[in-house]
Amino acid sequence: YRNYLIAMDITKDTGQRFPVMVKWSDPADAGGVPLSWDETSPETQAGESLLPDTSGRVIDGLALNDNFIIYKADSIWSMVFTGGPLVFKFRRVFADDGIMARDCVAEVEGRHFVVGTNDVYVHDGTSKQSISDTKMREDFYNDIHPDYTMFVKCATHPPTSEFWIYYPSKLSTDGTCDSAWVFNWEHSVWTKRDVPDQTRFIALGFVDERPSEWWNDSDFSWDGNDEPWGQEEYASTNTDFVAVTDTQLYHMQQGILQDGLPYLTQFERTGIDFGDDHEVKYVHRITPHIVGTGTVQVEIGGEMAQNEGVYWEPAVSFEIGVDKEVDVRHSSRYLAIRFGAQSDAADFKLTGYTIELNTTGDQ
Repeated sequence: YRNYLIAMDITKDTGQRFPVMVKWSDPADAGGVPLSWDETSPETQAGESLLPDTSGRVIDGLALNDNFIIYKADSIWSMVFTGGPLVFKFRRVFADDGIMARDCVAEVEGRHFVVGTNDVYVHDGTSKQSISDTKMREDFYNDIHPDYTMFVKCATHPPTSEFWIYYPSKLSTDGTCDSAWVFNWEHSVWTKRDVPDQTRFIALGFVDERPSEWWNDSDFSWDGNDEPWGQEEYASTNTDFVAVTDTQLYHMQQGILQDGLPYLTQFERTGIDFGDDHEVKYVHRITPHIVGTGTVQVEIGGEMAQNEGVYWEPAVSFEIGVDKEVDVRHSSRYLAIRFGAQSDAADFKLTGYTIELNTTGDQ
């Protein structure tokens, strides 16, 4: 932050730990290393401060505009450069939530997207807003492996306006990540998806998939070789999304296969009652509003009571560009609908659907 290094959750040379302490170094030259962290020396600007108003430990921090935002487990603080003998001023900005783990905050267009301990939210340092709906929040927080919450992380993919939360689900046996929730900040839509097994980290990068050239394969002598070498092609518009496992690098958001195999894409909505949870709905036809190519599987289902568990009817195939609707038979109070296809079987965009049904009063 500025020319200072910031350290948090400090353990002193004596072995005593100060989980609510923030330290800053003496300022360093750009690209250099600070010469001192000694807060007792009058010759330096190094210092330290305790944030004791809440008991949660300091976990992470990230610059936001002119401030440095400090995240505790149960609150959020602002660190502002003031100069003078105190150097920095600290102020608590939010006290109703904190951050789940390190690397659970990302900056997007002058705002921080944060995975909190109770909610996923966005803030600008002044106001805070939840971006998770009830279904996403319940599914996500209930699906995290309770022993591995410290491995939950986030990343952003600006080319697609996406904020990714990737985490170890309850199926993870070693704390590596296997699932993700993805938020599109342009359309305010959440999507759940798998990530490569044993994912450790996801970040933007530049992937050069051209084959490597070896010195021994060159037909020229050193003095006679005038070809460029050590050259990379890079532009800010071709940033790639890369997932890292213990043994592999995965180029994300590319192609229709995952690790050489097709994957399942699904769109699902449940709890549809059309404003009346007493009448039973008898569904007989569905018209997908869909463009693209290939064949999509359409499923109708439902439940008679909330949280009873959705019963799904057998899937019906819908060939894009050929079929106009699918005939189905199902009855329940709370309907559910699902569209799905293997990634190599269809390339499609779903914009909506029409459900044709009859109703009858509750007997």
